[in-house]
Amino acid sequence: LRICRAPARGGMGKSGNAGGGVAKAKAKAAPGAEKAEPAAKSAAAKEGAKAGNVKDSGKKDADAGKSDDTVPKLAEEAQQKLQDDERDEKGRVALREQNRKITSSGAQLSGNRDKSIARVGKFQNKLKLFKGESELSAVEKDIDGVDASKYVSELAECIMEAAGTCLKLKELTAGVKVCTRLRGTYEDFSDYLCKALKKAFDGTAATDLARRRFLLRFCAELCLVECIPEAKSPMLDIMKELTDISSPEDTLITNFTIISSLASKHAISCFNLVPAKQKAYEEALGRPWCERSCVLSSALQSHLANLVINAYQSSAAGLLQNAHSRLIEQEKVNSKLRVDKGAVDAENQLKHEQLKEAFTKLQTTLSALSEQLDQPLPSPQEEDPNASRIGQGADKKDDEKIEDELPMIWDDTEQQKFYEEVLDPKDVIPAVLLQTGKKEAEKTEPVEGEEAPAKPQTEEEKKEEAEAKKEARAQLASDFELYLTRASKAESAKQVDDIVIEFFHEYNTKGNRRALAGQLFGVQRTRLHLLAPHARLIATVAPYMKDVPGFVMQGLQQELEYMMKEKDPIQIESKIKTVRFLCELCKFKICPPGVILDMFKEFCDNFSHHHAELCAHVLQSCGRYLLYTPETAMRTDNLLERMARLKNAKSLPLRIEIMLEDAYYQVKPPEGKRKAAKEKEPLELFIQHIACERLYRDEDEDKILKLVRKLPWQNSQAPAWLKKYLLDLNQHANYENLYLIASLLCGLAKYRDAFVIEVIDTLLEHIQTTIERNDFREMPLRVRQAKLLGELYNYRLVDSGVIFDALYQFIGFSGATALRCGNILTAHRILERCLAARKGNLTAISEEAGDSADAGSQPLPAVFADPQHTLEAPWDYFRIKLVCVLLETCAHYFDRGAVKQKLDRFLHFFNRYVHTKGDLPIRFMNMVYDTLERLRPKMKFPATKADADEPVLKLLQAERETLDLDEADKGDEKYEEEEEDEESDDEDESSDDEEESEEESEEEEEDDDDDDDEDEASSCDSGEQEDHAQMPAGCSSGSDADRQIRDLIAKGAVPAIVGKRKRDGGSDGVEMELFTHGAAKKARLIPDDRQRSHSGFGGRPSGPGRGFFESFFPF
Repeated sequence: LRICRAPARGGMGKSGNAGGGVAKAKAKAAPGAEKAEPAAKSAAAKEGAKAGNVKDSGKKDADAGKSDDTVPKLAEEAQQKLQDDERDEKGRVALREQNRKITSSGAQLSGNRDKSIARVGKFQNKLKLFKGESELSAVEKDIDGVDASKYVSELAECIMEAAGTCLKLKELTAGVKVCTRLRGTYEDFSDYLCKALKKAFDGTAATDLARRRFLLRFCAELCLVECIPEAKSPMLDIMKELTDISSPEDTLITNFTIISSLASKHAISCFNLVPAKQKAYEEALGRPWCERSCVLSSALQSHLANLVINAYQSSAAGLLQNAHSRLIEQEKVNSKLRVDKGAVDAENQLKHEQLKEAFTKLQTTLSALSEQLDQPLPSPQEEDPNASRIGQGADKKDDEKIEDELPMIWDDTEQQKFYEEVLDPKDVIPAVLLQTGKKEAEKTEPVEGEEAPAKPQTEEEKKEEAEAKKEARAQLASDFELYLTRASKAESAKQVDDIVIEFFHEYNTKGNRRALAGQLFGVQRTRLHLLAPHARLIATVAPYMKDVPGFVMQGLQQELEYMMKEKDPIQIESKIKTVRFLCELCKFKICPPGVILDMFKEFCDNFSHHHAELCAHVLQSCGRYLLYTPETAMRTDNLLERMARLKNAKSLPLRIEIMLEDAYYQVKPPEGKRKAAKEKEPLELFIQHIACERLYRDEDEDKILKLVRKLPWQNSQAPAWLKKYLLDLNQHANYENLYLIASLLCGLAKYRDAFVIEVIDTLLEHIQTTIERNDFREMPLRVRQAKLLGELYNYRLVDSGVIFDALYQFIGFSGATALRCGNILTAHRILERCLAARKGNLTAISEEAGDSADAGSQPLPAVFADPQHTLEAPWDYFRIKLVCVLLETCAHYFDRGAVKQKLDRFLHFFNRYVHTKGDLPIRFMNMVYDTLERLRPKMKFPATKADADEPVLKLLQAERETLDLDEADKGDEKYEEEEEDEESDDEDESSDDEEESEEESEEEEEDDDDDDDEDEASSCDSGEQEDHAQMPAGCSSGSDADRQIRDLIAKGAVPAIVGKRKRDGGSDGVEMELFTHGAAKKARLIPDDRQRSHSGFGGRPSGPGRGFFESFFPF
């Protein structure tokens, strides 16, 4: 057989052939051998087509060459297999002919035979220990010389005793020959042999693979050569037992191995199935396979094939999946042990090896059986490649999503992008430059048109050329030094990426790589903020420059080892740099997490002051990364708990204790009550995308406005979701781009004015609540709220009155709400209340208010703020920052007209508020100076508190002298009472079942309408006295009014609030009026402790027929 071999690529000389280019294989001549050459070519073409899915053309050629090399191997294997099958079939045909003769002529027990028991026993022992061809002649001689007609059944059992023990599978033919010889000698031997086969198979343990496999093959061979009849043979019973899928899993796997052994030899003879491997052999040889003449009956073949195929299809996939799952579970256990303890114990390692070996054997068995039965091979279902194999089943609840779950690995999206979205140089740099720099690549490229010099260079020319090269090298070295300087100062991700691209283009040589690694490794110990950019640079070049991360890691690990041995207290900064650098490299997956965890464990083993501080730095750098990465979660958690116990047990300095506690709770905050998360609807996700991403990213603001206008505004949650995400400033808002929210609301106000009003009203409520809570964690949110409020004024969505209300609210002029706290009258009211509170006479507020000259001449109180206002601590300066932020945002428009005077007035109060804080930190003072210089360059900041009080007192005195505060007070009081009356009407209408309360409210409203002026009142509560003899204070005079009051009280009237004021016209008389408690509260005669709720923006209701601003603001 001559088989053409494809020429190998390269190194083949001029002829292009390796070793002559033609391989010759000698074999016996066979029919159709002349077709071997085209068959081999077609097989080579098919194999080459399978390898044609690679992208590179070079790979295609190489794979095609490899496939061509496999063709002669396949042909040689097919030829050898064909010869073996022909030889076995020939021997099998001969034995079948012999058995047919015995069947036709009958058994012949003739000759002089020994019937002694000793000889028969010796013969039986020889059958029990029969080993095959080596003893075949001796056994046949004994068969001819012994008469064991009385022991035929025992002879069959002796042969079965040797089957699978002494008689191996390769000597199967010898056993068949012995049985054929005994059948020709003893007439009933076939029947006894069938019974012995069934008895032997049933008596063999299910786990005894070798013996059961031999018995099945032995039974099949005996049936094929007709040594035992098919009808009486146990072949079908044995196969039913082997294909029973209800058997245990281990037994079923063993049974499939036994069936695979039979199918590999007799797939056609026993099952009438052509194996796929045989088809490939026929194609490689170019001729049909040898014909099988010794076969079972078609009915038995069909029955056996159905049993085997059904069992394979029903259980093969399950067996493979179960074995694969057990292997994966053991891999999880080993991985967890490797992370938690640093090594896997011998028991689990052995178990993993056993499971892996069992899975491999099962896969091999099923693969062979699938080829023999021509059935598809099942494949185990793989896990999610993105899912970790560690900690998936231990600590997880059943698909329970948790809101506000454990802190994620990264603090925010920007940090996540910095560490995860690393540049891949091959996307922006040519492949040739990834290994050598641009200049090296240019050296290797041939230059077209380059010719040799016409004459040799002179000495002077050589010197000039040497000097030029020297200068070029010096210039290159100087440029590279500048490059290293820029690389050592890069901080942002973009700067790092640009540095990497420049290095690959210009400086990619071995020496420069070494220099770059040394520059990155030698970062100063005080410049810790550069460690993260350096780690990103190393991670970017790591796939293509293995020496850079290798050099840095080697140096850091050496420093770590030296650091663990030495205990020099002066080198703490160097230790911190080394530890934090390793942690940064760990987050970029350059340093293995095990190095960090081992280092952390060593620090805990020797928990000295230095090591305790280094533990804090480890947790600050990559504690969250290690704790919330599944592979390292458990071990990190254990080390954290151990560190916490050591901190409590050791006597550490206060500074280190604070560092450890801060680092611990930063990594593992206290667990709060968690609520099950609700899946967001698609519309909510779309609104979140618009408000949180596209609003800040898209340049076309009109496009965003159109998208918002197209939302379903009627009978939908869309407005609520939009308001939520617009005002969720602490999560998504970029401080410099907050004006985009105001711009969107400005455009939306023309179409959805009610929604814009609601958003602004909610923003003011949020400002009020954050001021009341005064939580330091909300400081960034409060700054953004002030910034957004100023931007709303810039886009003409709020009036200047709202801005001044917020400004005065920040410095303490607001009570329960910020409504009208920027009014001129508010400062005078606050001053009066402060003076009254200082004197301790709360009932004399109105009397002092009447004496304006006395109030104006009094010095300002130390804390000039509304008594109902929530005051901050004296050392809390944050409201100063809020005022400066709001003024910097929109106060540059307060440069003319009435708003200019309002701003000048506020700045006097603001300067005085700043002085009440004592000595401010420098950054706050600079902030105040910058704000005043930007708004009023000519205004000088008062040097002392007395200097700040002087303009405020003059201002208040001038306002009392020039303005009619009484009329302003009346108008203000009337407005507030009307507002409260409307609120009372709303509350009364909502409570239908409280009729008595409604009547009482109506009476109170009628009493309030009669008098709209502010009254000077003194409470006159009589209380429930036993004899009603004690009268309220102030009601003991002899006037008619007092006598009427006493008469009413004596008759059992309810004690009321008495309000009195001077008569108009300059007379000395007074007017008195009785108020119930509810009416007195509305008239502000007594404090009102009930909670107010104002409708609309700023508390003023919006009525019909008013414009956008007029329906909003009280101006």
